[in-house]
Amino acid sequence: MTVQCVDCQHAGRPKIEQRYDTDMVRAGFLMCSCKPVVAGQWISAVYPRYCESFASADPETRAKRRTYYAGVLPK
Repeated sequence: MTVQCVDCQHAGRPKIEQRYDTDMVRAGFLMCSCKPVVAGQWISAVYPRYCESFASADPETRAKRRTYYAGVLPK
């Protein structure tokens, strides 16, 4: 199944935030809590991909993220 990370409960900001992280999130990138933490390894929130670890976030979280990334999401 092809999914977008913006809809997954595993996607979010890094646990230890750096000053440039807000810029990366605004640009449409997130980190996955299921992948090993590697400095600078961001994933696109909206790129369609196959993921075995995908777990749908609750509807309220998904709606907030989609609103936040409205300028980045494909129309």
